[in-house]
Amino acid sequence: MDVDHFGLAIINIAANSRDAIADIGTFHIQAERSDAAWVSLTCSDDGVGMSEDVRMQAFEAFFTTKPSGMGTGLGLSVVRDMIVQAGGKVEFDTQPKRGTTVRILLPLAVGS
Repeated sequence: MDVDHFGLAIINIAANSRDAIADIGTFHIQAERSDAAWVSLTCSDDGVGMSEDVRMQAFEAFFTTKPSGMGTGLGLSVVRDMIVQAGGKVEFDTQPKRGTTVRILLPLAVGS
């Protein structure tokens, strides 16, 4: 995966977490090799979480829960597209008032 795309994906997820955390909260990133072929990146926050209706639309382009003028609704859509283009997967777990965890799975690059 292109390093700039990787950085953009993390920034988009982190920005959503920042917006979901009220005044005080936490955002964690953990990377690990999940097996011989994949690396897993887990981003989690203890923000407001999402309802099931919002979760179902979260990856749709132009969908946002932010007030008018505060978000484009492209962040998670762009993240998903870049990860899938790199051969990876994005999944997430969220519950209202319990935060959100986004897990990115990317294939390991094969050295030349």
